[in-house]
Amino acid sequence: MHRLTPLIVLALSISLSSCGVSQDKCAVAILTDQLENSLAARGTVYVSINGEDADRATLDALRPLAASIRPASQMPQLAPNATASDHWLYSVSSIHHDLDDRYTAMVGFYCGSLCGARIEYQLRKEGDSCAVVGQRILVQQ
Repeated sequence: MHRLTPLIVLALSISLSSCGVSQDKCAVAILTDQLENSLAARGTVYVSINGEDADRATLDALRPLAASIRPASQMPQLAPNATASDHWLYSVSSIHHDLDDRYTAMVGFYCGSLCGARIEYQLRKEGDSCAVVGQRILVQQ
């Protein structure tokens, strides 16, 4: 898994916080949308936000939605021939401000060589968080 450099993560955090939006709260809104209708909720979900492990508060907010939820760094190495598994890595990245109270974010998940997707989310500012207003699957396997 590639990690963003600390300067890029810092820049993303500053740009969102200057708009009054918490990237972690937006990530919770996105992942809630993903997990509410996903087979991932039956397995173990591992979470990364902008290339870093999700913090404890984020994991706690998501805990009711999955059988088990952990930081991304705890994701086990999957066998090379595993086409799918009960281990789901979710990565939320690139949350950025578009227009007025609108934001766009990218989320990806991986659970095996034939199990994964990259999804673009459209968000609306809601207090210091975001509400999902739409999504578009960019890649699915």
